[in-house]
Amino acid sequence: MKGYICTVAAVAIMAALADILIPKNWQKYISILTGAILLISLTSPLLKLRGISVPSFSLPETKYTEYSMEEQISQELTKEIEADISNRLKKEFDITARARAELELNDDKIARVREIIIFAKENNTASARLREVYGCNNIIWRGT
Repeated sequence: MKGYICTVAAVAIMAALADILIPKNWQKYISILTGAILLISLTSPLLKLRGISVPSFSLPETKYTEYSMEEQISQELTKEIEADISNRLKKEFDITARARAELELNDDKIARVREIIIFAKENNTASARLREVYGCNNIIWRGT
C-alpha cells in the first residue's frame, strides 16, 4: 500500500512539474499524456485484479545508512586540535611536524586530550608546553 501511494504521489508531482515546465503550445498534449499515466497508476490495483498486466511506475526502495553526528564532531575536533598542535610547534619552537591526537569527548565538547603523537624529533621544551596547553601527559615523539 505504501508503494502504491508513493507511486501515485510521484506521478502526480511529475505531472504537475511537466505542466509548469512545458511551453503553452505543448500543454494540451502533455496534459493528455500525464493524465493517462496518472489514471493508469490510480487504476493499476483494479487492473491487476482483472489479470491485466500494467507496467510498474514504482520507485526503487531507498536504503538509508546510519550516520553518526557524534563521530563527525569527533573527527572535526580532532583535526582542529591536530592542526593547532602543528601550528603551535612551528610558531613557538620552529618545529615542522605532523601531529595526531586522541580526544575524549563529553557532550560534543572536548573533555580531555588523551594522547598526542608528534612525528618529529623529540623536544622536551615543546613537550612541556604541550602538556601545559592541552593537559595531556601522554605525548609520544616519533622521529622522522
